[in-house]
Amino acid sequence: MSAPLSLGAALKAAILAALLAALLATAWHELVSEPLIDQAIQLEALRQPAEMEPAPVSRDMQRIGLGVQLALYGLTWALALGGVFSLAQEALPGRGRGARAALLVGGAGWAVALLPFLKYPANPPGVGEPATLELRQVLYFGLMALGALGGAGALLLWHWLHRRPARTWAAQHPGPAALGAYGLFCLALLALLPSNPDPTPVPADLLLGFRLRAALGLVCFWAVFAAAFGLLVQRWSARPAAPRAVQQPAVPGAERS
Repeated sequence: MSAPLSLGAALKAAILAALLAALLATAWHELVSEPLIDQAIQLEALRQPAEMEPAPVSRDMQRIGLGVQLALYGLTWALALGGVFSLAQEALPGRGRGARAALLVGGAGWAVALLPFLKYPANPPGVGEPATLELRQVLYFGLMALGALGGAGALLLWHWLHRRPARTWAAQHPGPAALGAYGLFCLALLALLPSNPDPTPVPADLLLGFRLRAALGLVCFWAVFAAAFGLLVQRWSARPAAPRAVQQPAVPGAERS
């Protein structure tokens, strides 16, 4: 079995994978989401023309800013997940380090991105009351934290069931049992946490189209991140160690020849 991947190698693999994911997600939003955002801005201007103020940043700069934000978003999660993987790579489920790396990133994407999006989906620009901004942020980031804690609990449950005698179905199938428990936990979060308090005064087709594109953008980012990170980890873990130079014994008198 190959040696564990070092912290530097894990971080390098995670950063490269995240930047690739950010690039592809930026292309997705530029081609698919931005036209719908322009439509939403135009509708907001028609709905409340007197209250609309000139945007401090042009749309072109906003498009560039989206790419920068996605790159910083990817770098942040790359540093976090690369560090976690370097410490826990032997404790994660999965056959091979590449599968473990992909599973770690995929699970993180569900917990911190897709799960909060299901409860608090993104809205087009101009939708949302400034007075409820703090509450909405607390709800969103609270669900992120709970989703991540639940994922860590599912991993601990898998380890505990894995060590139990195989007398019950859960002990015989620790992976599906832990995943099922986490699924029930996520359903409880979605059912019990309060909904978004703001109305959405935009056409239903525009709202659904925007949310669908935003969700697919998240899926694109995290799927590419997980796949690229797993492939890089698998490839770099399979590299043979550099052979050490063998020092030849000195031959008496050779230096005088």
